[in-house]
Amino acid sequence: MTDGPFLYRSKTGELFMLWSSARRGYLQIASRSASGKLRGPWTDHTVIYENDSGHGMAFRTFEGTLAIALHSPNHPGVQKRLRIYELEDLGNALRVGRQIGGDFSPRPPPRRIRAEQVKGK
Repeated sequence: MTDGPFLYRSKTGELFMLWSSARRGYLQIASRSASGKLRGPWTDHTVIYENDSGHGMAFRTFEGTLAIALHSPNHPGVQKRLRIYELEDLGNALRVGRQIGGDFSPRPPPRRIRAEQVKGK
């Protein structure tokens, strides 16, 4: 199963696809396009993070650090949390580094109120 693909072009021009798979638990994989184009072929399927996380998206922080945002954990009945890690661009490979943010609790759902409870009504 391929889930949540995200494309990233490395500093040397290699095209990578970050994607999730549910084999052996939920994990994050980076595959490389041998042609450098979307049509592939896609090779070098490398697990870059295994800790029950997925749907990775690469971005730069306000300070310019390359990072990856993931959600974790990924099992039923447990709320997922955002986790942010440094992402090292090695040109021909990607490597997840130390956690730099995340573990944010989701906001509670909004409370429903009646119109007459709103101030001024």
